[in-house]
Amino acid sequence: MTNLSAALKVFRFAAQKSKCRPDAGGCIDLINNYIKYCKEGCFPKARLNIGKQQPGWRMSTVKKTNQDDIGDMERADYLAFQEKVRGSNINDQTLLATDYLNHFNEIVMLLEMVPDMPEILEDAKEWQPRGYQEHMVQSTFSDRELAAEAYDHVPGKFREPFEKTVAQTNTLIATSIERLQRDLERGDMDLLRENAVALSQVIQRLMEIASGIINGGASTMDQTEVDTLIG
Repeated sequence: MTNLSAALKVFRFAAQKSKCRPDAGGCIDLINNYIKYCKEGCFPKARLNIGKQQPGWRMSTVKKTNQDDIGDMERADYLAFQEKVRGSNINDQTLLATDYLNHFNEIVMLLEMVPDMPEILEDAKEWQPRGYQEHMVQSTFSDRELAAEAYDHVPGKFREPFEKTVAQTNTLIATSIERLQRDLERGDMDLLRENAVALSQVIQRLMEIASGIINGGASTMDQTEVDTLIG
């Protein structure tokens, strides 16, 4: 699925929900702007309620890290790249960029729409995991080349929890699609809606944790906690 085709589906759905007339100028302008945005390679950011605890969520403590937490083998290389990324849209503490999270925004939007537009699950199935550097090389992010280069120099203090969280997110997305497919096959629309909402929220929770790591935290969510949240 291309971003453009998904964009059209999103806005058809939005128009239906808002009763926007197809010939309404404001609606057309909105769609055209959205299509232009998607041609540039990204979806609008999903709703990340960073710092706001949701019912049933246990917020992890995000702890800032200083240079003393970086191993001796990494420090010289790390300090050099800190200076290299300073002033860019890359976090100069972690050498990571939040642009990577745009990769997950599309799938979150699609999963949230499944209860009202079940056929969009077929588009969701086409979503594929993408590594940090692969995403950067293919993105329209202004500092994409520097971000891809800097990733090889991210200290393990940040890289390890970041990659753990990304792996959890990828696994959860695959699990979510499978579960929603089963709900559809059973024709249980109430359960479909309940699962779509709950699973989307857990994915966003993991995205919040990834965002925290990118911005200097070192917290992760234990896999048992993920399993508990998705039931």
